[in-house]
Amino acid sequence: MKKFVFTSLNENAGKTGIIIGLGKVLNKKIGYLKPFGDRLLYRKKRLWDYDSAAVSKIFDIEESPEGMSLGFDHSKLRYMYDESNIHEKLNFLINSVNDNTEVLFIESGKQIRHGVSVNLDALTVAKAAKAQLVIVVSGDNDDIVDDIQYFKDHNRLKGVDLAGVIVNKVKDVEDFKMVYDEIFSEIGINLLGVIPFEAELTYPSVQLISDGLMAKVISGDMTLNDIVREVFVGAMSGDAAQRLEKFKNKNKLIITSGDRSDMILAALETHCVGIVLTNNILPQPNIIALASEKKVPMLLVHSDTHKAAKKIDQMVPLVDADDEKRIKILEDSVRNHTNLIDLI
Repeated sequence: MKKFVFTSLNENAGKTGIIIGLGKVLNKKIGYLKPFGDRLLYRKKRLWDYDSAAVSKIFDIEESPEGMSLGFDHSKLRYMYDESNIHEKLNFLINSVNDNTEVLFIESGKQIRHGVSVNLDALTVAKAAKAQLVIVVSGDNDDIVDDIQYFKDHNRLKGVDLAGVIVNKVKDVEDFKMVYDEIFSEIGINLLGVIPFEAELTYPSVQLISDGLMAKVISGDMTLNDIVREVFVGAMSGDAAQRLEKFKNKNKLIITSGDRSDMILAALETHCVGIVLTNNILPQPNIIALASEKKVPMLLVHSDTHKAAKKIDQMVPLVDADDEKRIKILEDSVRNHTNLIDLI
């Protein structure tokens, strides 16, 4: 069984997406672990890591997402494990993976040093698991090179099988290669690929927003996979909103209090992909019935409109396990812009 630890030098670099893309490219049995979970998801009265749940569903992995992580909190991990038995537990997780698994992807926490105080950082996990390490980076081009040089100069890599680096979300791939290929060679780190920026991957689904808000779905649960391209805070009258160009976007999500019937009806009339009902207020039954008829998700939350809008604004557009279009983008990106498959 081939084993790889995927990590990043900055948060939200896209390592989960690259794992999914590579898994789709490979015609092999895939396994997945995320020892230090960092995207908490409460579902079916259990705590999972969001990435574990998504990857597990995409690749029909037999192991439960709940068992793919050792924990989510530094203090609890520090209380439960010391350096020796956390490695023992990590190896137990690896040995528990299905015997038919051909490639095991182990994803680190949010970035390479996350979990270092509890011995679950990427370098420690890669050594303990005897796995190849793949680093994903994104951001401004010069900052990427600075990060890679700093990583090479300030980390003890003895005992680490470093496969190389993938540069993700690049606006101009050819320009990046022309300018930085030689610099990566001078640094002495293998450049495994340069993946272009894909705008389609920057938009969240209604399901992701629902999960992030821990909302109760009142209607339209069959269309939760629709993509949100515009978020509109319904703080004005419905008539005033309909005169705005932004309100005409059919892929909009409306955030408004449940007692704002005028705004909710205006959203339903002009079409929208979802409505977040704040302050834990349900609209009139006839409005709920209309939303159900139009298959528009209504998401009921306890928070007020401002807090809900702020939380949505801070959300990272993660991969939805049922979003075949975006999964295909990830697959094509890995196939066409990396040589990761040569490692397998």
